[in-house]
Amino acid sequence: MKLDQDMQERCVSYLRQCHNSEEGGFRGAPYLISHVASTYAAVMAIVNLGSKEAFELIDLPAMKRYLLTVKNNSSY
Repeated sequence: MKLDQDMQERCVSYLRQCHNSEEGGFRGAPYLISHVASTYAAVMAIVNLGSKEAFELIDLPAMKRYLLTVKNNSSY
């Protein structure tokens, strides 16, 4: 499905509100805490949008730090 420019901008704007710049992940909605599931969904949405503006929402070093904080180091 191809989104028109207005809808792409609205999607990027919403994802920007969901980005947690302090932690590096994405929230399920603005003002919630970051979660791995919502971070995954946001990244997939950004990939599908495919615009430079969308890709710039991802701060790779910060996201890596966030993902390492939720990593389970237990071995079974």
